[in-house]
Amino acid sequence: MLSIFICEDQPEELESTTTFIENYISMENLGMEVVCAATSPHEILDYISESKVAGLYFLDVDLQCEMDGIQLAEAIRKYDPRGFIVFITADAKSLTLTFKYRVEAMDYIVKGDAYIKERISKCINDANAKYISKSTPLQDTFVYKLSGNTNKLSKGSVVSVDRSKILFLEVNQARPHSLIIYSENSKHEFRGKLSHAQKELDERFFRCHRAFIVNTTKITAIDEKGLKLKFANGDEIDIAAKYVKKIKLMLGKFSGQV
Repeated sequence: MLSIFICEDQPEELESTTTFIENYISMENLGMEVVCAATSPHEILDYISESKVAGLYFLDVDLQCEMDGIQLAEAIRKYDPRGFIVFITADAKSLTLTFKYRVEAMDYIVKGDAYIKERISKCINDANAKYISKSTPLQDTFVYKLSGNTNKLSKGSVVSVDRSKILFLEVNQARPHSLIIYSENSKHEFRGKLSHAQKELDERFFRCHRAFIVNTTKITAIDEKGLKLKFANGDEIDIAAKYVKKIKLMLGKFSGQV
């Protein structure tokens, strides 16, 4: 999922921009979320230093503190080198500083522009398209469309998740032709079959049971007697007895021995 960050020192403008973006991604059913909207650049950096994210950043240039938006962008690049950065400023002349700091930006938007909402919308759409595109090596991603509502996203939203963060996929026994994907920080339902999903995944993933595909790099232990695979977050899934040896070999290849 592409995370959106907004940094604007004026609370009223921060609220206005955040509300517009949240309404837009909801209306367009985009698999994106505003995860941090702050007046302080340090709050943005604290968030991304703790969480590995792929982000779209809307940054005011003049933040009225010791760090301006361009310096913030430079710091962001250390944590998210391929993130999408959009500068918003009241003074177009200040944007020449981006060349000094060599900060690549997706767009430069001047406050007061009559088409500012259209410009923001275009940035959202362009970033989302690049993020989910399989031809763009921004992320090693698995893309799916939600078949049910979540507390953040509505049915029909297109979601892209980093394959390295997927724990496992499970057949949803309550709904025919429906799967549940479990990642490090989310759980979503989407229409599909395990056999089709397997084709979209790589060699790290193995169908260990008729109801499960597992990311072998995320397994922390094998309960051979109980026929369970365990994960760091406490989740457990079934494994067919005939695949125990195969999983152990894959663990040796991808994760080291358990």
